[in-house]
Amino acid sequence: MKKILYYIILFTVFSARVFSQNYNIKHYTVQDGLLHSFVNDIIQDKRGSIWMATGGGLCKFNSVEFTNYTKKDGLNNYRLLSLAEDDFNNIWIGSLLGINVFDGDSIYTLKSATKRVLALKKSLDGQMWVASNEGVEKMQFNNGKFITTKLPYDFGVIDFENIFQDRNLNSFLVQTENNLFIGLNNTVYDYNNKEVKKIKFDKNIKVYSACKLENNDVVFGTNNGVFKYNGYSLELIKNNRLNAFHAFKIEYKNNKIWMIGNWSETEKSALYLVSISLKDEKYFRKISDSNGLIEKATSILIDYENNIWIGSNGGLSVLKGEEFVNYTIENGLIGNKIWGVYQDNDKNVWVGTINEGLSIITNDKILNFDTISGLPDMYIGAIFQIEKNEFLLGTAKKGLCKAEFVPKLSRYKFSQLNIELNIGNTRVDCILRDRKKILWVASSKGLYYSNDGINFKHKPLFQGDSNQVFIQKIFESSEGDLYIGTKQMGLFLLKDNKVENFLNDSKKELGISSICEDIQHNIWVGSQREGVLKIDNDKCNWITEKNGLKSNLIYILQSDKSGNIWIGSNLGLDRLNCTKYNKTKEIDIRHYDTNDGLQELEMNLNGSIEDSDENLWFATNNGILKYDYHYEISNRIPPIINLLNVKLHSNSVDWTKYSDSLTGWNKLPVNPVLPYNDNHITFEFVGISFKTKEIKYTWKLEGFDKQWVPPSSIRQVVYSNLPYGEYTFKLKSSNNDDTWNKEPLEFRFEILPPFWAEWWFITISILLLGMLIYFSIRLRMNALIKHQKELENQISQRTEKISLQKEELESQIDIVNNQKRQIENIHLQLTDSIEYAKRIQDAALPLQENLQSMVADAFVFFKPRDVVSGDFYWWAQMKPDNVLVAAVVDCTGHGVPGAFMSLLGISYLREIVIKEYITHPAVILRKLRKEIINSLNQKDEFGEQKDGMDMALISVNLDTLEMQFAGANNPLYIVRGGQNPQGLTKPEPLQNLEGLEEIKGDKMPIAIYRRMDKFTNNKVQLHKGDQVYLFSDGFIDQFGGQKGKKFLCKQFKQLLLNNANKPMTEQSAIIEKTLNEWIGNNEQVDDITILGLKL
Repeated sequence: MKKILYYIILFTVFSARVFSQNYNIKHYTVQDGLLHSFVNDIIQDKRGSIWMATGGGLCKFNSVEFTNYTKKDGLNNYRLLSLAEDDFNNIWIGSLLGINVFDGDSIYTLKSATKRVLALKKSLDGQMWVASNEGVEKMQFNNGKFITTKLPYDFGVIDFENIFQDRNLNSFLVQTENNLFIGLNNTVYDYNNKEVKKIKFDKNIKVYSACKLENNDVVFGTNNGVFKYNGYSLELIKNNRLNAFHAFKIEYKNNKIWMIGNWSETEKSALYLVSISLKDEKYFRKISDSNGLIEKATSILIDYENNIWIGSNGGLSVLKGEEFVNYTIENGLIGNKIWGVYQDNDKNVWVGTINEGLSIITNDKILNFDTISGLPDMYIGAIFQIEKNEFLLGTAKKGLCKAEFVPKLSRYKFSQLNIELNIGNTRVDCILRDRKKILWVASSKGLYYSNDGINFKHKPLFQGDSNQVFIQKIFESSEGDLYIGTKQMGLFLLKDNKVENFLNDSKKELGISSICEDIQHNIWVGSQREGVLKIDNDKCNWITEKNGLKSNLIYILQSDKSGNIWIGSNLGLDRLNCTKYNKTKEIDIRHYDTNDGLQELEMNLNGSIEDSDENLWFATNNGILKYDYHYEISNRIPPIINLLNVKLHSNSVDWTKYSDSLTGWNKLPVNPVLPYNDNHITFEFVGISFKTKEIKYTWKLEGFDKQWVPPSSIRQVVYSNLPYGEYTFKLKSSNNDDTWNKEPLEFRFEILPPFWAEWWFITISILLLGMLIYFSIRLRMNALIKHQKELENQISQRTEKISLQKEELESQIDIVNNQKRQIENIHLQLTDSIEYAKRIQDAALPLQENLQSMVADAFVFFKPRDVVSGDFYWWAQMKPDNVLVAAVVDCTGHGVPGAFMSLLGISYLREIVIKEYITHPAVILRKLRKEIINSLNQKDEFGEQKDGMDMALISVNLDTLEMQFAGANNPLYIVRGGQNPQGLTKPEPLQNLEGLEEIKGDKMPIAIYRRMDKFTNNKVQLHKGDQVYLFSDGFIDQFGGQKGKKFLCKQFKQLLLNNANKPMTEQSAIIEKTLNEWIGNNEQVDDITILGLKL
């Protein structure tokens, strides 16, 4: 009773299943375009296409699409049994009613109501061997006719009953250098070009199939294993795995024999595909329906890229490679969503899942565990062996758990560790033991470590780290440094017990998911946002989607012994040749997806290992993926290019109109000659490769294109409006390993010139044009001679008249010259007067040197529009009080009128300020206004000229730096250079615009005006280093720039502010340069005056 209870408990604790694995097998059925599910024979033609003899007719597959042929296309029967290709690229088709031959254009038949063609084989002399129920014969096909020579031998009655009722067609023909081996009625015959003899097998041996080896030996598949025949003796291949094996179909290539068969007719999955290396029992690969193969296989073909094609009663399958195999629930795993993967010391592979439990893949079975088995959590992301029978498990909710194998009970015991780390819901993503035997754990609560595997302590990454940093990956480099990848805070480096944030602040949101080291000891980092990073001498080099990655969302980085980095993302696997990258910086990436054997593209976080046999394992959302590099062969065979069609004006045409001969298969023209208006040509093509779907093409039309077109996946090229001439269209293709055709496909053609470009037309045209020119010249010369005589008469008549007019003009010229001299004298007098007026004005203006002695620094920018100016500047120092009075004045008008006004203004300012000793700006402006009104007799009458002045005037106490300002229409600008004292209140008119202060003047001029209020007297406290600017409106109103607009106040303020830190002389130079650049080719519109003072 105890034993029974023990076995019940043992069964409920874990389950064990014999496992299988899924290979990279692609299936094609009627839904994909296949004509019929029964595929009885398969061949590959010289153009690369796969042909199938099916139960519904003939089918061709060119790696892109299926093309089907039935009785409507000329076949003599739907049920086809065998296929072959002759030296002329014709496809021979054996059916239940005889022979068919397809030349690419038409199907020719040799129909027979009784002949069932079982096998076809090309003979050494290019003819075709045909095996049927009527015997064996050699056939030749020429110009639609069949020539037949039958072997004089009775092969007995061949049974055809139930051919399509799940039976294999076990007839064959094998051609060697000297012999033809014939398999009919499970018996083998040898024909040596003279006689037919039967090869003797034991009575109970039935021969089903045969193939030729490289040394011309023949291997036979029987109902009791495999035999080899060297022409003299028959030998049973001794291989325990093949005892009693029924080899229905057999093929040989690359030192491997591939067979379809079974060990017993009663097996549920009766047909297997077996790969062996003759007597080597270690190399044995069985692929059956449990590995993804369709049951009831009937035929086999190894194509030029070493793909294995299997025809069956359920369609067509192709085994594209053995390097990738998949394990899923169907193969024995507990779940498909894989998270953690680990290999223990006994070479068992542990597979953790996402909410589905734990599996252990042993040599012959898979052990599965869940919560019923005692597993604390169904989420298993990290696995690590700490002792012979003890393992740590990282979970999603239960933190760190323990798995212990109990030998006495032959089962695993699971428990959750009672440590601080496991308080609450804690996720563990990675477990590592470094070279110092310290155990490290990456968790959602930060980094933990243990020296004894029992007590775990928190390791802070920075000051204030309070168990809030989500750690996703820990990796120890070959130098013993510890790299820590976080979810939100970038990458940390633990070196010599010191932690540093390796990536700067701007990179902390990368989401570090994976870290690895290549064989040259470079560190690589995977990010969940930005791709892959190589750390190179503390420099970061990124590889992203922009330079070759399929996706920037990285989950896995895994190095291998061949110098590659495998990059797992949400879109499959990328393999980076980092040896080449480290040496040349060239990015060489090979992408793997479902076409290469991946059942699922999306990888999972940290789910990868390299096992003890150098196989790579990857965790995906649909099982665990295993990669065996021993089986991967770089595809150095380029696609076979087929030119499918050449069209004119986008339409198919009858090429016999343009060429004397057509190609044998696609019926395309040989060196066609086209008229000049048929110059719109379309080329349609396909590159046939069954290894890859990513075929690239490049082409060049010699005579038109200067260089090859960049590679693309386009399979159609259009050239329109081609000029006449000779052309050669060249086309090349490449596979996913970047292997290109050595020699391009070429198609030559010529476009004839139009008749007007022919030599005879050009010659006639030149002659006719010459005659036309000659007669045109003659007619023109005659007309000119006649016209010349008429002109001579007119000239003689007018000469007399002109002589009279000449005398009259000469008298008028004297009068004009006298007037010109008078004008020049007047102009000279005026110029002298204006120059004298300028000297008077210059003398009236104060000297700039006097101003610079009063203040720290100053400049005067004075640029009249004419010789004399309507603007003026003026200053005076009132020494008793040490007060500086300065003004910039813009008088009405410019030139001479403005200059008169400026002299009047200077005179009155001297009178008011110096003689009357008035320094109050508002009073000065009011008295000046009164003097101007009186001097000009202004009475504010309608139509009266409103002459006057606009001005800005300041009064500065040079000891206290208190400034007073009054303005008539013009403002004052201040740029502060010193510190404002506490409590200083700025006057209301003062405005602060980005460091420049403006005090506006009153809106009334120094002249009679409708408003005659008092001028506002503004007081401002200046400080040492402050700068004051007085100016007229000439600079602001100047037109210029690219759009011819005014300079305006805002731009003028910015100019002063940008250069306020420079000396005054340099400011003046910058103002002058800016003005010249702004004016350009425009004219100066007004006088310009700017006065700058630095206190």
